[in-house]
Amino acid sequence: MTNGNVQLDKHSEAQSINIDNGNIMLMEKAHVYGSIQVTNGNIEIGESVLIEGNVINASGDITIASGATILGDVIYRQAGYLASKLEKDIPTLTISDGAKIVGTIQLYRPIHIEPKHLQSQNHLSL
Repeated sequence: MTNGNVQLDKHSEAQSINIDNGNIMLMEKAHVYGSIQVTNGNIEIGESVLIEGNVINASGDITIASGATILGDVIYRQAGYLASKLEKDIPTLTISDGAKIVGTIQLYRPIHIEPKHLQSQNHLSL
């Protein structure tokens, strides 16, 4: 999808989700068999959501709720040249207690990490 928001309701399933401009909201116990990706927008992963692939973002926030499981990596890509010049806000990666990321967290741009104790974890790839 190029422009627009995607919301998977409770107990919904999708193969993968890819949006250029918009937000992805995965409600409680949603299941994505592949990866989710946003270029310009936020990703909100609800409680007990299962994502079998990667979570990829370039310029928006990523919020991962308690009980959510990501079997792949969480990746913040470098924003495109023009977007990086216009962008003043630094996105935030929020990982709630009880969330599980099996892969790594890969950061190719500056971001804020919440809660702060996650900044010292060994699974961050900077």
